[in-house]
Amino acid sequence: RMLAAGDLGSARSQAGIWLAQNSGNYDHLSLAGDVELIAGNYTGAERFYARASGIRRPDSLMLGRFQALVLGKDATGAARLAQGWLAASPASPAAQRASAWVAAGSNDWIYARRLYE
Repeated sequence: RMLAAGDLGSARSQAGIWLAQNSGNYDHLSLAGDVELIAGNYTGAERFYARASGIRRPDSLMLGRFQALVLGKDATGAARLAQGWLAASPASPAAQRASAWVAAGSNDWIYARRLYE
């Protein structure tokens, strides 16, 4: 609600409180990542998302991490994440889309098309 209202300061403060109370909580880490992503702190977002992925690995988290890496201009990290996630979860639609995006960015249209199909 705080982010929807544009109150980034309160959202960051609340995320900090939650993390201070339980720094190993998946929901707290992923929400802190969301706050930092919206704030434009892509490196911070990726750090929180990476810690959260040590607890759970839903596709939504991979997409947040991928977005943070792409927006933070870390093409190598984004490619490594997409390829690693795809190797671990070959049926993951999110990993397939991210890997196809990376392949298209490298002009590997045959592989990109195979993944999209």
